[in-house]
Amino acid sequence: MKKRVLIVDDMQMNRELTARLLKIHGYETLSAKDGHQAIQMSIDELPDIILMDIGLPVMDGWEATRIIKQTEATRNIPIIALSANVLEEYIQMAGEAGCDAYESKPINIESLIKTIDTFLDTE
Repeated sequence: MKKRVLIVDDMQMNRELTARLLKIHGYETLSAKDGHQAIQMSIDELPDIILMDIGLPVMDGWEATRIIKQTEATRNIPIIALSANVLEEYIQMAGEAGCDAYESKPINIESLIKTIDTFLDTE
């Protein structure tokens, strides 16, 4: 059974590119364009893992992550923060919000797959 990844990014091109790369590696993908949509989709679809862009309109990735991690049905879904900002402060803030890992943008697909695989049993 394919593992499902929810890709949260306000840039459609980023969502589409990430989805294509993940599909090549055998993942099924879902996508959301903002924090509110990410929360709703995480509850409705229960993905195996979430890739959360931090800089989102409407509701940022930190707040969306906090809500997902505080919701009974979704609290155990691993969340990987994605951001072009690699300052230690941002990485720490992502962890405090409840993100389980942090990957920089632009995405390095090999690194991202390795991080996803640490959370999901892909066998």
